[in-house]
Amino acid sequence: MTIHFGDSTSIDSGGSLGKILQVVNNQSSTNKTTSGDTVLALTSVTITPSSSSNPILLFFTCSVMAVSSSKGEAQVRLYRGDTSGTFLGGQLGGAAYARNEHASFGINLRDSPNTTSATTYTLAIRRKDSSTSYLTTDSRSYAVTALEISA
Repeated sequence: MTIHFGDSTSIDSGGSLGKILQVVNNQSSTNKTTSGDTVLALTSVTITPSSSSNPILLFFTCSVMAVSSSKGEAQVRLYRGDTSGTFLGGQLGGAAYARNEHASFGINLRDSPNTTSATTYTLAIRRKDSSTSYLTTDSRSYAVTALEISA
């Protein structure tokens, strides 16, 4: 049997669509708070790909309370490296009106680090702008999971 995909590629039966080679996870509920323009690292994971051609599939979850008297908005960001490293993606959430707002985030990303060296991924938060007084994780859980997938 042959499976045909929408991008004109196919795979014959017995072929491989990629296997999960390793999983690394870090989860915490330690309360963290940030204000100003600081990008605050929440947690990170380090994975060492067995082949430079293997992609890394990343999952992150986070809940943040944005405290504000005008509008409370938070950015959740994922970096390769620390918070000064390569920005891979993120989400924006909260409320565009005066109230304290819990925002829950979850995202999946695929990264191709093209290396067999240890690679760190960092989950971070920051205020969208100065209309948000501060952000706190409010002792809620946040996590990053990295999966190495065979190419």
